Amino acid sequence: MTARGDARPPGFLLSPWLEYPLPQRKHPAHMPPIERHDSPIILFVTLAIQPRNACLANASVHKAFVAGCGDADAWSVGFYLIMPDHVHLFCRPAREPRIGVKPWTAYLKRRLTIRLQEDAARGDARPPTRLKMGALEGERPREPHGVGWKWQPDAWDTQRRNGEHYREKWEYVRQNPVRKNLVPTADAWPWQGVLNILEW
Repeated sequence: MTARGDARPPGFLLSPWLEYPLPQRKHPAHMPPIERHDSPIILFVTLAIQPRNACLANASVHKAFVAGCGDADAWSVGFYLIMPDHVHLFCRPAREPRIGVKPWTAYLKRRLTIRLQEDAARGDARPPTRLKMGALEGERPREPHGVGWKWQPDAWDTQRRNGEHYREKWEYVRQNPVRKNLVPTADAWPWQGVLNILEW
């Protein structure tokens, strides 16, 4: 019950300074980046797969991701970290006029998937299979594109407000594998890197 005594509908949060509930966001909003005087535009982006199996943290996806970022060059990718079922990255516009982050991430995911298919067809790499704490397990389900999973249709993105906000988020992301008990230290996680320096 709210302060007014009425039942809260599911999926709503009651703002402490308003007496009316605010809707929870279930889909990315993709707000256009805000130009601030003498400040770079740096976005934090998360790409995820479905089903949320541990398929991404391996050498073939890492190689395809780096190549895919070279293909999808409308935004420059800085620090990135590939977790078992999602990818975090920081990026900035690489040229003007800018394209939106939503079409760019869709293209990046498509290029990454194509790279994985090409590598598998050449025999350069086995398509990613499910992992459990870094170890292969069981059979992978077959999907039309042959990698056993598909990208979620959208991506989450938020703009960094300032240099401190950017550095705090970077360090938080670096610690993800440690928080998930995948490695003892952030530096021990092999599926991360910096493709471009995004200075604040």
